[in-house]
Amino acid sequence: MEAEFANDGKHWLHSPWKFRWYLLRHLPSLAFWGVSLKELKPACCRIKLPFHWQTQNPFGSIYFSALSGAAELSTGILLLRHLDEKCSVSMLVTEVQMEFLKKASTDSEFSCLDGRVIRESLQSLALPGDQVVLKLHATGQNASGETIARAVFTWSVKRR
Repeated sequence: MEAEFANDGKHWLHSPWKFRWYLLRHLPSLAFWGVSLKELKPACCRIKLPFHWQTQNPFGSIYFSALSGAAELSTGILLLRHLDEKCSVSMLVTEVQMEFLKKASTDSEFSCLDGRVIRESLQSLALPGDQVVLKLHATGQNASGETIARAVFTWSVKRR
């Protein structure tokens, strides 16, 4: 069985209303689209993106920017959760590669399974000014479990 984060229940990401408040304050488009955190463990993060009027384009599928936002959030939240809360860092997406494979016309889920890569990479952020670049993968699936999109987000993390 996979280990949980230390003090798992006390972190703000594990509180649904605090997570919603975070979205409203920092990522209002994701709050508008109705994304929710389905799972957050050291190895993975799963984000749900509903199919409804806020996310729908004129062609009867989920708008690509909503798909991209949910995919980015799955990588970013996992990265954020692995960071030491006492350590001040700057995080920035420096590159995005996304492939849309199938029309997204149902609720969708994006998963990032790169927790081990994140944990190992962040160990090199020992001193202020240290920087690490991570390529984190996200996979989107529809309600039937079919892959609808794949993304790679390159994150630059610099310790302040």
